Amino acid sequence: MKYVVKSGDSLSRIGEKFGVSVSQLQQWNGIKNPDFILVGQELMIMKELNDTLTRKITRSQLEAIGWSNFSEQIINDLNQCINVYRITELNPLQHFISQCSHESGCGKWRIELASGEAYEGRSDLGNVFSGDGRKFKGAGFIQLTGRYNYTQFSLSIADPEVVNQGVTYVAERYPWSSAGYWWEANGMNNFCLLSPTVEQVTFKVNGGYNGLASRKSYYEKCCEVIS
Repeated sequence: MKYVVKSGDSLSRIGEKFGVSVSQLQQWNGIKNPDFILVGQELMIMKELNDTLTRKITRSQLEAIGWSNFSEQIINDLNQCINVYRITELNPLQHFISQCSHESGCGKWRIELASGEAYEGRSDLGNVFSGDGRKFKGAGFIQLTGRYNYTQFSLSIADPEVVNQGVTYVAERYPWSSAGYWWEANGMNNFCLLSPTVEQVTFKVNGGYNGLASRKSYYEKCCEVIS
């Protein structure tokens, strides 16, 4: 979740409020000096999951939507994702899983098929070093692209290996979580609370309406299975 620093806040006070340490807050947000934060600054708060999840999707639910032959790690990453990135309200959750189901072919595609050469030198994506295009090409069930986005995702989950290793690491370890990061960062949770159509959600995700019939079908299944 995100927290906006208020007047009088300190990292220690924020840590006490959320039950986390100052060092965790520093790591999650790339803060070198714990005594220097700004009013209005957004901080990412990461809470470890326990047995009392706000939401939990089961293997049988994913299978009913159309997924098959997936590992326990996929289920674990999904449940980590929806709780960390607050995709817990019913309509946002149904749209999120349905869009990811289409985008990934129910988990079959985790890595962009193209080589990534087209992203080489793309400063708008933060690709400033040689090889960044290939290293940070699309990964995850809603594909995360570019050094900048990988870096922000890395900070949000406190895992520097996201940037150190790049596309394959994200695709194997965080296919749902990387999609969830994109979903929250682009305001999709709040947008879906407005009861948008599948067309409207698809345009936000896809920039067009590719595969609209498939997305509608998955959304209908999600509405039947997740309630």
